[in-house]
Amino acid sequence: MQIDYNYGIGILPVSLFCNDKDLDIQILYDEILAQNCRDIVFYEFPDFTKLSWVIPRLMMEGYYVTIVCEDSVPILLVPTRFFTIITKVTPDIDRVIISLRENDILLARVKSIGELVRIRNIMIREDKKYKLMFDPSSLDKKEILNYKIYDIELYEGIYV
Repeated sequence: MQIDYNYGIGILPVSLFCNDKDLDIQILYDEILAQNCRDIVFYEFPDFTKLSWVIPRLMMEGYYVTIVCEDSVPILLVPTRFFTIITKVTPDIDRVIISLRENDILLARVKSIGELVRIRNIMIREDKKYKLMFDPSSLDKKEILNYKIYDIELYEGIYV
């Protein structure tokens, strides 16, 4: 667990980053409260269902909770925000995009402009208004500008 600037992943500028997946859930909860940081980012959890009672409890106590997930969204959990990283466009991508909400962020870490355009087109078709970002380590920003795509933000944050 560490407190650091979150570069837009969390709601507030500074978050408590938590990936202590081996820690007992009650101890994890107590440690989060002891840190006195109101913005929590859970990442690299192999099974987010382990957090099913912690997340609602933290939110009821006024905490902002972000879950960082890759290529899927744990539908049974309802945090303040999902920060979803898409690394490959699969047939399930529609379900992932449809399940995201207005406050969520989708980071496209895809290998081709075609995959990015497909994600964007699904968002437009489904009238989704959350933030779509792309990873400059996987796609060249000049290529995106050449396609005249101006509504996708460049992600220059930390790599969780």
